[in-house]
Formats: sequence, C-alpha cells, structure tokens
Amino acid sequence: MKALARSYLWWPGLDQDIQQHVGHCSPCEAVRNKPAAALLHPWSWAATPWERIHVDYVKIDKQHFLVVVDVHSKWMEVFPTQLTTAEKTINLLRHLFASFGLVKELVSDNGPPFTSTDFEMFLKNNGVRHILSPPYHPQSNRAAERAVQTFKKAWTRLEVQSVPNHQRLPRFLFTYHNTPHTVSECTPAELFLKRQPRTRLTLLKPDLSSTVAKHQLQQKKAHDRHSKNVREFKEEERVMVRDFRHPKHLWNSGVILQRRGPLTYQVQIGHRQVNVHVDHLLRSNAPAETCRENKNNNDPQDYSPDCGRTGETEPDLPPEPGPPQEAQEERRYPIRQRRAPQKVDL
Repeated sequence: MKALARSYLWWPGLDQDIQQHVGHCSPCEAVRNKPAAALLHPWSWAATPWERIHVDYVKIDKQHFLVVVDVHSKWMEVFPTQLTTAEKTINLLRHLFASFGLVKELVSDNGPPFTSTDFEMFLKNNGVRHILSPPYHPQSNRAAERAVQTFKKAWTRLEVQSVPNHQRLPRFLFTYHNTPHTVSECTPAELFLKRQPRTRLTLLKPDLSSTVAKHQLQQKKAHDRHSKNVREFKEEERVMVRDFRHPKHLWNSGVILQRRGPLTYQVQIGHRQVNVHVDHLLRSNAPAETCRENKNNNDPQDYSPDCGRTGETEPDLPPEPGPPQEAQEERRYPIRQRRAPQKVDL
C-alpha cells in the first residue's frame, strides 16, 4: 500500500499516515495475522504421585475412551465407554478414585462433560480443584493431548498387527507402564507403584534368592565333603565336652539337657549349664558311676567354651597356687653391664 501511494503522490509523513489509517481500519484488523506465540510457561511438576491429573476424551472407530494421565509419574489409565456424558465421566472417575485415592487438582478442556454442574459439584464435594484450559488452546492441556496422541498411535499399530480388539488396550497399558519415560528416565510403574512390575524380560535376569541359595548349596557341598553325618544326642545322654582351658585335660563329662538348635545342645557340666556346639561333643562310653564321679569332681570354671552360658553366675574363686618354679639354669653368657660414657674434658 505504501509503494502504491508513492507511485502517484507524496507528502511529508506519508508512511506514518498510511500506517495510522490502516491501524484504525476495522476490516483490516479482522484479517490480520495471528501474533507470535507467547513464551512457554510449563506446568509445575507435581511433587508426589496422583497429585494432579489431566483428562480428555478421544474417539477411535466409533469407540470413545477416557484418557487419564498422572503428571508426576506419567501413569496412564484408559477407560472405553460408549457415552461421554457427565454422569458417565463421574462414574469412571469414582472407580479411579476408589483405587488410588482423591487427587488435589484435575485439568481438563471445556468439553460438555467437564463443564456441567454435576461434574463441578462432584469435584467440589471431594475437595478436588478443577482447572479448565482456555478454549481452542489444546496446548494448555498438553499432558492429556500427548497421552491421547500416544494412545492413538499405539492403537493403530496394534490394529495393523491384527491384534484382537479386546487385547489392544491391556497390551498398550502394560507396555507403556513398563517403558522408561524420556523426561523422568524411569518407568511410570516405578514412580507410581514404587516398584518395578514383573514382566517377561524379568525372566532374563537371575532371581536374587535363587542365586544366594545356589551359592549356599555349593558351600555346603564343599564343606560336607570333609565332614561326617550330623551326630545327634538325646536328653539325659552322657557325653564328653571339649575343654579349651586345659591343654592336657581335653574332655569333661556332662549330660545332655535339651536341644537348643540344629547343631547346639544345652549340657549340664558339674553345677553349670552351657550351650555347646555338636562339634565339641562326643558320646561317653564310661559307666554311669564313673561319669557321675567325674561330674562331681569337675571344677565348674574349668570349661570355658566359645558359646554362651546359661544358669546362675558363681563368684570368682581365687587362683590356686601353681607348682613351684624350677631353679633357673646358669646363663650361657654373662650379664651385660651398661656404663655411662666418659667424655674427654678439653
């Protein structure tokens, strides 16, 4: 317009006058180009799972689906339905809240099911804040729109693969929940359920309990190659108990009181009851009189096994005087005499 005006006439301030005239022209404003896109203002990330959800409806092959996505974990729920009324939407959300609890915020577009009075009252009674995206601006509900796009692509791919209709939705959800997300780098199930569900790929990894049990079995076989069968003792059976305090008097007589574990017995030794490992026990072939005499003559403090003791604590006895020491032999070399050095005084 400015070039056309300059080709016929000119006056000072021609360009400014043309711009001012066009700026006040109502028909010209009606066909103006849209402005540049506003700066990106992303949604705040929810700190906990199931804090804020985005919902939207999608239609595929005359079948409607309600898509619900959790913004924290990207966990998705999809419900097939024939109706998209507010009452049907309330029933679907009621089942969802019964499974995972109430959310704090729910974001949706301005569709009729989400703007009805019944839907608003349902959210208000449950303490849920309802956030509506601006009309004709699906970018404001980007989480739901992206979930819808992902679901539609997966549904089409499963349809091309000739997957039965009733298997498409479970397959999609199972695969989606166990696939790491590009933003969080974690699977939705790991963030939402706080665990990784078991899949077919889990079979490729060895089970921890099976691995530990396998190594324990190998250790047992290696140990038992040099060991005999486990010896078992009965109650009131006479045994010999290993004594670790006297290098010459190795065994003391005792009587089995009871079995305390797979390899542990409670034994009466003199006036003391101790827990002894089966490796420190031997069957006694001595007659009962000899065993009883030895049991009465044993010093209760002579036996000091590594395992714990039971029974009452007895006072410590003073040590008995040992045998007289033999006279020391003559030294082979004379005793060294240490003298202070003598310094020369100059």
